[in-house]
Amino acid sequence: MQAQEFITELLDQPADWSWQTQTNDHAVASFQVKNIPMEVVFLLIPIYDEHGELRFMDVWDVEFKDLEDLNPYGITGKFGSDSKTVFATVIDILRNFKQQHKDATLKFTAEEPNRQKLYSRFVRILQQQGFKTKSAQSPDGKMGYLVR
Repeated sequence: MQAQEFITELLDQPADWSWQTQTNDHAVASFQVKNIPMEVVFLLIPIYDEHGELRFMDVWDVEFKDLEDLNPYGITGKFGSDSKTVFATVIDILRNFKQQHKDATLKFTAEEPNRQKLYSRFVRILQQQGFKTKSAQSPDGKMGYLVR
């Protein structure tokens, strides 16, 4: 089996999920893996022009997190072989969101090295699924990822 076929097969098995909230400036989808509740949160990022006027440029901050953990972002390695189900589900949610918001740019930010590694892997999978991506590191060490 070639790598692309393997990735496609893995991503064809998302968990059941549902939208909990969908408004003009935020959306929340939820699902469970290993009976652990998870969320994918989309927040519209306000951008101000040179006159201080509020503008929305259809750029959304995206987070996915474990709702049971005291550190809800500490999911790296937690799911073992079920991590493919987490990836498949998050990608399914992103696809659905992008169908509703065709011009949206999705932004992921990671400060911790484990989260950066996770997002880098995630972004490579998104590229293979046809998403356009960019990444850059800020002077303070945070990694930013843009997905269209």
